[in-house]
Amino acid sequence: MQTRHELSRLLFRLLNDEEILLRWPQKIACSAFTLGNAKLVAGLASALVDQDSAQAYAGWATSCQDKPQVIFLPIAKVILHQVLHQRCWPLPLLCIVVSIKALVDGSANADDLPSELPMETLLSATKWLGPTESAEWNRNVAVALRNSDHYEQAVVYFERALWIEPNNMAARDGLAKVYRYMRDYETTISFGEETIVLLGRAEDNGIADRYTHAQIHEELGCAYSNLAGTHRMLEDSEKILHAYEQAAYSGKIEFDWHAYVRELIKIPEEVAFPKMLSFLAFLQTKKDDDAGNCLTVYLPGYVGISTRILPSPSGCGLRIMLES
Repeated sequence: MQTRHELSRLLFRLLNDEEILLRWPQKIACSAFTLGNAKLVAGLASALVDQDSAQAYAGWATSCQDKPQVIFLPIAKVILHQVLHQRCWPLPLLCIVVSIKALVDGSANADDLPSELPMETLLSATKWLGPTESAEWNRNVAVALRNSDHYEQAVVYFERALWIEPNNMAARDGLAKVYRYMRDYETTISFGEETIVLLGRAEDNGIADRYTHAQIHEELGCAYSNLAGTHRMLEDSEKILHAYEQAAYSGKIEFDWHAYVRELIKIPEEVAFPKMLSFLAFLQTKKDDDAGNCLTVYLPGYVGISTRILPSPSGCGLRIMLES
């Protein structure tokens, strides 16, 4: 009897406790939210009811049995009202909301939904249950739209996020990526350069009030890295190298080293060689959290070479030896 009551409490909490619901939806595929699974849960809930069951549980179990389609409704509410207001992976979460909405509306089963959801279906799910549309909520919706290739509508939601919070750097970073995916390189570059200027004046424009010094440098590195990716599309080696180097100087050491080395090969050797030596020397001075410096930790894995740090012949410094 005690075991039956413990199971009933666990089942009720699993599907209704907000603290639990905030965690587990991100680990379950949207295909799990089917009418068949809802009926299975409803049957289990009903089987655990007896004359000693708590009134709240008995009432919930009865409602589940009468209308199993609503069993997963609290999950959708938590996603729309709470999870989408924080950093998350929004597209899988919105797919869950789409599945639950289709179940509740009786319009479709999760198994019948297309693998690539139409924009109208995603947007309808975001508006369902009346969520508050904060800056982070708009940014997450924009990311979901971007990751499902609905670029123009993604721009709309990124701009809404920035209208609410002009200094939301994650939204600026996301909008820059959308412009690049749309191959609007001129806008991508001008927007990226504007972001770099804003971050450089962080103490004066309120950005420093929202972000730490380390976070500002991280955002600056992301902005330069995005610029490098855009200049790669335009095949401008000089600007690609400059953007990658500035990204590293800002603290973003983990970027596409293969691309950097390929661009070095394209420029005259008398320019490339001192540029490479200067950059390697900089990496050697940057300490890594795990072990050694950024040169010995990051460069081998990205470029496919091994490194040895040897005393220089002049004795006034270190000589960097690269071996294939």
